[in-house]
Amino acid sequence: LKLHPSHVEMTLNLSTAYERLGRREDAVRMMERAVQLDPGNASYLNGLGYLLIDLVPDRARARTLIEQALAKSPDHPAYQDSMGWLMFREGQPEMALQWLRKSWARLKDAEVAAHLGEVLWSLGQREEARQIWDEAEKAGASSPQSLEALRQVRARLIGSP
Repeated sequence: LKLHPSHVEMTLNLSTAYERLGRREDAVRMMERAVQLDPGNASYLNGLGYLLIDLVPDRARARTLIEQALAKSPDHPAYQDSMGWLMFREGQPEMALQWLRKSWARLKDAEVAAHLGEVLWSLGQREEARQIWDEAEKAGASSPQSLEALRQVRARLIGSP
C-alpha cells in the first residue's frame, strides 16, 4: 500500500487480515479507506457497516452504510444478512428474523446460518436453529472462517459442536 495507496483490493485484503488477527480498529480503518477510494461500491459500504456492528459499536453509522448498500442492491443476500444482524444487535429479533430468512433463502452460507440460528435460538425456535446449522455444515460451500464462526455460535448456545 505504501507503493500503491489507491489499490483497493490490497486495502480490502489488509482489512480482512486485520480482522482475523483481532485488530479491529485497523480492520475498520482499512475498510473506511476502501469506501473512500470507491464510495459508490455497495460491497464496501456493506463491509464497513458490518464491521461496525460488532467490532466497533457504532450502530447508527452501520445502519446508514448498510442501508446505502441495500438501496443499490436490495436483494443481495450479504446485505440482507448485515441488516438482520444489525437488527438483532439492536434488540429487534423479530425484524432481524425477516431479513435473515430472506438472506438464507438466497445464500446457504454458514455465516448467514450462524446469524439466523442465533436469532431463532433467542426466540425459542431451537429445533429450527439446529436444522439450519446442520444444513449449512452439510452444504460445505462456506469459507473455513464462516464454518468456524457457525461452530462457535453453536457451541456457545448449546454447548456442543
